[in-house]
Amino acid sequence: QGIIILSWKSFKDGFINPVDGHNLGFHEMAHALRLINIVDNEEYDFYDRDIMYDFESEAHREILRINQHPGEPTIFRGYFIPNIEEFFAVSVECFFERSLEFRDYNRRLYNSLARILKVDPLVLSERDQVLAS
Repeated sequence: QGIIILSWKSFKDGFINPVDGHNLGFHEMAHALRLINIVDNEEYDFYDRDIMYDFESEAHREILRINQHPGEPTIFRGYFIPNIEEFFAVSVECFFERSLEFRDYNRRLYNSLARILKVDPLVLSERDQVLAS
């Protein structure tokens, strides 16, 4: 019915450390973003399916690698990721909170998310640094 229920404490806690890759707000909004694009309403089909396909193709490779080699380093929380929806949500958390590390870890996934979300946190950060100087 379009309602997202979450713990306010956990939501606030997600902003305490803005670079740890854990943010309930980003995570749940990522789920909502994917869901709204499958519900046939005035917002339906708002992101480019080809870009999402690029993301999902690379994401499936990454999920497989993480699940087959659980001891290998990854920026994605380091736990079993059961499906593409959960991976998308975890990726959005890292995209905003660990942008540089994410881009260096997997540029194709990072660039796909930047195209899907129509924002690049690293470009915004660079612009803010220029404006501040």
